[in-house]
Amino acid sequence: MIKRFALLISFTIFFTKFADAVEYDGLVVHGDYRELPVYCIISPNQFGISQSDLIKAVKLKLFSNNMTYKKASLEHPHHLQVICDIVETGNAFSFKISLMKSSKDYVDLETHFLGSMVKPQQGEYGGFGTIGSRSQLIDHISTNIESFLLDYLESNINTRKFFEELLKNQAEQSAKHPR
Repeated sequence: MIKRFALLISFTIFFTKFADAVEYDGLVVHGDYRELPVYCIISPNQFGISQSDLIKAVKLKLFSNNMTYKKASLEHPHHLQVICDIVETGNAFSFKISLMKSSKDYVDLETHFLGSMVKPQQGEYGGFGTIGSRSQLIDHISTNIESFLLDYLESNINTRKFFEELLKNQAEQSAKHPR
């Protein structure tokens, strides 16, 4: 009975999480938003979950959204960061998913006090708990990657639509009222 109740609660949380995307200015990136460099790190753990397992989960979500995967490097102005920490001798975990941006490419202020990467305004994508199985943790992370991508895509697509319409309207106004 308790398992059924827990399962019902899990499904309720799972489906309400995808109800609406939220647009964040901080998730809008320069260039092709469909190319998203990724940086994953996971602590050593007894479950055998590796960095390649995290990368595989991210790749699957990117590919299913018609996006491409790149391994993040210092030359990229932004990247998706997935960090997972699992207690070495136990089954407790925490993870965080966020878009990081290069301060020299995205911040207009003097950046010497900011550091090289900044985390712009965005939703909270992450969680903590105890691991029942390896696949349970990967599924939990995948669900949060989906939430991130929903907001990320919505933010980038709508921002581009807005500016395309703005340019179109300006062109129409210029045609109507030449100087």
